[in-house]
Amino acid sequence: MDQCTLMAGFEGISWNSDETHIAYVAEEPTPAKPTFDGQGYKKCGSEEKDCGSWKGVGEWEEEWGETYAGKRRPVIFIIDINSGEVQPVKGISKHLSAGQVVWAPSTETSPQYLIFVGWSSETRKLGIKYCYNRPCGLYAARAPFFGSDAKREQKEISEEDLLVLNVTQGISSAFFPVFSPDGKHLLFLSARNSVDSGAHSATESLHRIDWPANLQALSSAKIVEMISVVQCPEDGGFPGIYNGSFLRKPWLSDGTTIVLNSVWGSSEVILSVNVSSGDLTRISPSDSNAAWRALTLNDDNIIAVSSSPIDLPEIKYGYKEVQDDAWNWSSVRSPMIKCSARVKSLLSSREFNILKIPVKDVSANLTKGTPANISLISNQVYHSPYKLLLEQIGDMPSSN
Repeated sequence: MDQCTLMAGFEGISWNSDETHIAYVAEEPTPAKPTFDGQGYKKCGSEEKDCGSWKGVGEWEEEWGETYAGKRRPVIFIIDINSGEVQPVKGISKHLSAGQVVWAPSTETSPQYLIFVGWSSETRKLGIKYCYNRPCGLYAARAPFFGSDAKREQKEISEEDLLVLNVTQGISSAFFPVFSPDGKHLLFLSARNSVDSGAHSATESLHRIDWPANLQALSSAKIVEMISVVQCPEDGGFPGIYNGSFLRKPWLSDGTTIVLNSVWGSSEVILSVNVSSGDLTRISPSDSNAAWRALTLNDDNIIAVSSSPIDLPEIKYGYKEVQDDAWNWSSVRSPMIKCSARVKSLLSSREFNILKIPVKDVSANLTKGTPANISLISNQVYHSPYKLLLEQIGDMPSSN
């Protein structure tokens, strides 16, 4: 089996609907190296141990760099659980690095397809780990056959059938694909603001594709924008999706509401979005300055973790009230998360708050929007510095 890749962003593993096959992302096999002797090129991948010959290193390929140095291009493989046979997914261009693979809804009359994120390397590779402004898109690829069906595939399947289709051609960024439980909708996030502007991490948007019954119509499927980029958020209002991510199974019991984690100001929150209406709700407590992150969910029950600069990570259990749709949260005791008495004493003597920085002089060049935030950790022994700090900030001239 090929080495499964742990490259952040590229990784992916997914069961098909009947749990007979697994799609996973791994580094492509090392290509055979050309061998030369005194008369020149011999053949590619020669295994002859001849002291009079030497091997070349092959064609140079740019790496993704940073912590991915030495990693080969990530591609998609399928493993048959019953036989243990592994096959690569064919048709993926050598200029695409694949990741975040999921199975498309299957039908009795059509072959199985895979949806994956593809990053093009035709321009450059360096910098994908810490930069979210690399163009990427969602692609559909046909899953390979196994056993006796594989022989039939070689005879009956044309090269055109193996072509990989870009299903998000109208948008410069698409990642984190996830299907609704009924298979009717494909949801994904987009960082097109980063791609189009060059910013490393701009606001993201949430999109939906209504999945067609006939995959031939997929190339013309309409992309619906569910949550748009917020250009000028109101004070205390939703600032847009930042650094968003989905759970592996992110759907509530109604099958139309998806849960995601996102940065909100100087903290992290848990959000829910109804993919039919587009309604967005903050389901983690709005009066908490701690960072909240959903870990897993089942129906309308969520297990999350919360923490702050003065609070150790704490497991939280949340459930949705049937009557008013409100979310209730309670702490879950964990014997694994402990600290010494000295650390507890030091943390208990600290205060943590997120302050809003007012802008006293508003110039014509200043964009509208919510005040900037500052995280403040102070000692409770001394007089609370909040008021003094705000007064000092308020007296500071605004920079143009």
